[in-house]
Amino acid sequence: MEALRRGIRSGRTSGEDVAAWLTALDSYRIMPINLFPCAGSATWLLSEQLNISAYDAGYVAVAKARGLELFTNDAVIRRRAPKAGVQVKP
Repeated sequence: MEALRRGIRSGRTSGEDVAAWLTALDSYRIMPINLFPCAGSATWLLSEQLNISAYDAGYVAVAKARGLELFTNDAVIRRRAPKAGVQVKP
């Protein structure tokens, strides 16, 4: 995901290409362990909405999808995650 975000920002790929990749990723539905599915498009959208890395957005997406608080000392996530409705605790 982060590679797609960097590709968009650097002009090496287009929004259409990203949409195609996200569609492909979402279609796999591979779940080797029982997790609440929130990868793919949800992570991408949070990453873009909050202007955080896709890696960090994955944690925010899980907390949001499960209605959980997010525990982190990362200052950027502590400021931005509440904009997505996720409570953050230090």
